[in-house]
Amino acid sequence: SGHETFPNVIRMVASGRLDLSPIITARYSLEDAVTAIAQSTKRQDGKIMVLPNG
Repeated sequence: SGHETFPNVIRMVASGRLDLSPIITARYSLEDAVTAIAQSTKRQDGKIMVLPNG
């Protein structure tokens, strides 16, 4: 059922059976977080990540 889907997906990602990297279309350093937020409003990327350590 639907309420079981999210925990199952979390387990699959954690175990490496589900690779989400293809949907990450942009990565920004923490210093560029404002740029990342501005980019996200354009809705051109799948998933934008802001990485605290660059």
